[in-house]
Amino acid sequence: MALIASSLSFSSCSKDEEDSNSSEFENGPIGNTTEKIKNRELFGYWQTDDTKSKRFCLYSDGTGFIESWKYYSYPVPGSPSGYHWEHDVDINWAYDTETKVLALSNGMALNVKLLTSDMLSAEWTSSDRTRTDTWTKGASYVIDPAWKEMINGTWKDKYQEITFNNGKFSYKCKGNNLEFAFSGRYSKVGDCIVLQSDEPYDTYYYDSNHHDEPSKRKIEIKIQGLNGTYLVMERPDCLYYTVIGTNTNGTDTYDIWYMYIFGYDTDYDSDYDHLCLKYQN
Repeated sequence: MALIASSLSFSSCSKDEEDSNSSEFENGPIGNTTEKIKNRELFGYWQTDDTKSKRFCLYSDGTGFIESWKYYSYPVPGSPSGYHWEHDVDINWAYDTETKVLALSNGMALNVKLLTSDMLSAEWTSSDRTRTDTWTKGASYVIDPAWKEMINGTWKDKYQEITFNNGKFSYKCKGNNLEFAFSGRYSKVGDCIVLQSDEPYDTYYYDSNHHDEPSKRKIEIKIQGLNGTYLVMERPDCLYYTVIGTNTNGTDTYDIWYMYIFGYDTDYDSDYDHLCLKYQN
């Protein structure tokens, strides 16, 4: 699953057009009921590799942003050519569930042909030319304004599963014929949602001399993005050396660490600092 590694942007409109579109949206409905989290599939960051198109992000409160493929005369990290996706304009948006028209306050109107939690296909007009584009869902490092309602339910990836229910969570991880589970509470702290276990666990950390030092502490995991159908979790390095059991081989008894659940899978034993969990129900 792709993460937003680039900055964000979209094509801009004139000041008069912006004012006109903004007032129209401010006085009209945003087309969503956040209490029931309707149109969950629509929320989130929609990305495309077609540089003549646009990328956009939609939040549950009817706001969002657009990004465009831009050129910069100065060097841009990760983009030797000078081009990259850059934030262009903040928007309001509305979606008509009957006509299936997604209207953005920069003047774009997308006639949605296909909408799933992972894909959006729509027809729209650009520079007096009608085109059909397909976007795929990415994960954004933003917590949706309706996160308290949106987070309730179960989220999964290849190894992990977290179920949230009004301030409480249960976490479990399976892999390599091992399983580890714990429960706790969560709350928003700054720009993140922090999960903390109810009970402390034995873990190890390396000091400056690279010695294993045991420590008993509560487990904390940070969620840095929650939008629509994707949850972006900071890779739980704090868990890697947590003791989940013991193994006895003859006279030799040793601790089994959480990291063995992953079996050194390349998806986890890598340079990625974040993991994506997908909404299940």
